[in-house]
Amino acid sequence: MKKKDDLGEWGEGGEPEHRIAFPFRIWTDERDFKIGLVDAKDSPWSHVTFLGRILDRDEALKHEWIDDVFHITDHMVTDDAEITQYFGAHGA
Repeated sequence: MKKKDDLGEWGEGGEPEHRIAFPFRIWTDERDFKIGLVDAKDSPWSHVTFLGRILDRDEALKHEWIDDVFHITDHMVTDDAEITQYFGAHGA
C-alpha cells in the first residue's frame, strides 16, 4: 500500500495524477519575505507534468491543504539556506 503524503504521493512510486501543486512566488520587501499564490498559467512550472495538477490561485486559496502549504513556505524562507542565500545575494 502506498503512503499518501500531506500534499499528494511524492515518494517512490508516486504518480502525478495523485499530486496537487500550489504555484506561488516568493519576493522580499525591506524587512520580510512575501509569499503569493499565482495562477497555474503564470507559473514557470506550468508545462511540467510530474507535479500533477497545478491549481489556479482561487482554487488553491479554497483548498483544504492551504494552511499546510503556507506552513511549508514559511519554513522555506526561514530554514532553507539556498533560498535565504539567494535572496541575500539579490538585495533582500
